[in-house]
This record gives sequence, structure tokens and C-alpha cells, in this order.
Amino acid sequence: MRIAFIGDLPKTDSPTGPERFASELFEEMKKHHEVWFYQYVCSDRPCTWSEKFFGALEVNSNRQMIKGGLFPILYHFLKNQWDILHVVTYLRSSVAFLLISKVKRVKSVYTVHGVIAYENQLKPFLSKDFVLKNLISEKLITTLSAKIVTVSSLVRNKLVEFYSVKKTEIAIIPNGIKFIPIKSYPKDNESKILRIIIYAGMQTRVDLLNQLINFISLNRNIFSLVIVGDKDGIKSGSENVQIKRKLIHQEWLNELSWGDICINISLFESFSLSSLEALQAGLCLFLNDYIGISEFLQEGIEFIRYNPEEPDSMENQLIEVYQDRTRMAQISANGRTSSYGFSVEEECRNYGKLYNLLNSNG
Repeated sequence: MRIAFIGDLPKTDSPTGPERFASELFEEMKKHHEVWFYQYVCSDRPCTWSEKFFGALEVNSNRQMIKGGLFPILYHFLKNQWDILHVVTYLRSSVAFLLISKVKRVKSVYTVHGVIAYENQLKPFLSKDFVLKNLISEKLITTLSAKIVTVSSLVRNKLVEFYSVKKTEIAIIPNGIKFIPIKSYPKDNESKILRIIIYAGMQTRVDLLNQLINFISLNRNIFSLVIVGDKDGIKSGSENVQIKRKLIHQEWLNELSWGDICINISLFESFSLSSLEALQAGLCLFLNDYIGISEFLQEGIEFIRYNPEEPDSMENQLIEVYQDRTRMAQISANGRTSSYGFSVEEECRNYGKLYNLLNSNG
């Protein structure tokens, strides 16, 4: 099967993001099919109009990647035969690829990691021109794709809310990751202070995080807190609260290896690869209902649920696990076991089944 991916690949060594999904799925899928990755040269930097439309084509045959301006990469796509076009991350230029795939009768798949129409409500400071262009593109990509995949029902429900798509027409394939061995240091010392890790990304609830910092500062004899990320507006706490900005991926994994608890404190995450890595590292994971991975796990058995609208909810849960280390250890162990079900190999198999189904339907 010949498959064309289009999207973005990681520009930084970040522990999460759709680009990481695209990169790891691409490398795994190449083991089973002939897959090429198309990249629009101006997706990650400012360009002149000439570069946008006519930027020179770069073909890396060893890595099976094609990069260039819009017309050169479209021409390359047009002159080759494909069975599947997969839009692996949102990209406005993918609209042109989808139009060509309609003409050439190439089956198309679009993986939705977030809904721009909804994210605009969370970030209303974005310019109207930027929002309008992306809303139009999102609508076109959603309409033109033969099959839409979301990484959780949380994203699916948002897509249905904003666009005329039926739930039954949307497939759900959870994210998977390439597992990296993470050494988990002993966490069974009853007298030790519990170390809490938080990844502070774009969607972090800063107000809730600052309330947690106050709580940790007041309870420095039983908790410490490490905040990883460069989110603005985070207040400083006492000596048991550390803020570490712009860590590379391996440094993030090192922080997890020393942790006891990981709290996802985001407004909304379609899945959360950083939470999945925390599970893999054997941390007791705290999630709310706006984190996509929570729907694939058992509350109270593989993670602890808190209500973000009630700060006392999180604080009370923290006190409970401090007092009941046996329960915390069991939830951590259960979560670690379940994490291995979210591998990039399993994700690749699920997409392979979807590709075959699309092709068999003619």
C-alpha cells in the first residue's frame, strides 16, 4: 500500500504535541507500507510569496520525505499513485491535497487533535484574520476528508458541536507512543515527602496551578512540587516548589523518574502524551474530565479524578493518597500496566485496519 502523509513534524524536542504523533506514526508505518511524508516549507517559518508557492522541492529518498513550496509538492503528489492520503496534523495547505485526492479517487484520512473553533473560545486573543483563515480551512478539511479520526471522544464531541459531522462517521483511535525505558526510583518510603510533577503547557489552568502552589507551600512537610514548562503567570512558591522551563524530552523523563504523583492541570487536552508517559513511569496520575486519556482509563483504579472547578477536590485527594500509600501504589501500578496498551505499534495496527477498510469499500 502506498500512503502519503501530510502535516508537520516536531520542530523542538517537546514531550507532547500532534507533531510527535505524526513523527512516531510515520516511522512505525514505514515498517509495513511505502509511506512518504509531505511538508509545506512555510508551515514553520515566515516566507515570501515566491517561496510559499514555488519554493524548491527537496526530496529525501532515504527518509522518504518531500518538502517544498505548495505547487512543487502538489505536483509531486499529483504525478504519483497513492492508495491513501493521511492528513496527520492540521495544515491549511492540506486542503489542496484533499481536492486532488477527490479527483484522483485517493481515499483520505484526517486525524483531528483539536478543534480550532473550540480552541478559539479558550484563546480569544488570537487575531480575527488568523482565526477566520483557520476556521475556513478546518471546515474544508473536515468536509473533504473521506474518513475523520479523533484521538478521543472528547475531541469527537467538540467536532460534532461545531461542524455538521455525525458521531457515527467518526472513528476514535487513541494516541500511542514509542516507549522509552524510564527508571522509576523507589516510592515506598512511608516517611518521605511526596514529589508532585506538573507539565505546564499552553492549556494550563494558571489560576488552579497557583492555588495548588499555595497549598503545597503550606504543606511543605509532606509535599514538594516540580513544574516543567514555560507557561506565563505562574507564581513562585516556597523552597519546595521548583519551576523548570524549556526542558528537553529526556530531562522531562528524568523528572518523572523521581516523581510520585503527576497532575494534569490543563483546560483541555485531546489526549495527553505527557500524562501517558507519567503512567509509564509509574506515577499516580490525577486527571479531570477535560483530558482525553481519562476516558480510556478506570477512575479510582488507574487514575484519580479531580474536579477543576473545586480546588478543594484536588487538595483533598492529595491528602488522601498521602495518608494511604498502599492505595497510591496500587493505582500507580495499575496505571503503569495499562500504559503499555497505548503503544505506537498498536496505533499503527489500528490505522492499518482503517486504511484497508477504506480501500476495500472501493
